[in-house]
Amino acid sequence: MVQADYSPEGRIDLNTASLEQLVSLPGIGEKTAEAILALREQMGFFRYPEDLLRVKGIGESKLYALTDWIYVQPVQERNRTDGNTGSLE
Repeated sequence: MVQADYSPEGRIDLNTASLEQLVSLPGIGEKTAEAILALREQMGFFRYPEDLLRVKGIGESKLYALTDWIYVQPVQERNRTDGNTGSLE
């Protein structure tokens, strides 16, 4: 399993976060965290934090509340650092 990355600001990378880390986010319970992981599995990687709007139970206000806690590492940067070339489609 890939270790979750934290930015210097302490935010969680949605593309590597574990279930436990997602549940630690404000307003995210276990079912929502599992849905985030399922969407990530389906998509390959999140391109933008706004991709979370595809998860049932996450609307614009919840996404806004999460913006200080989450980020998405750019794919080009991810490919340079860990060699992962997963599809975003």
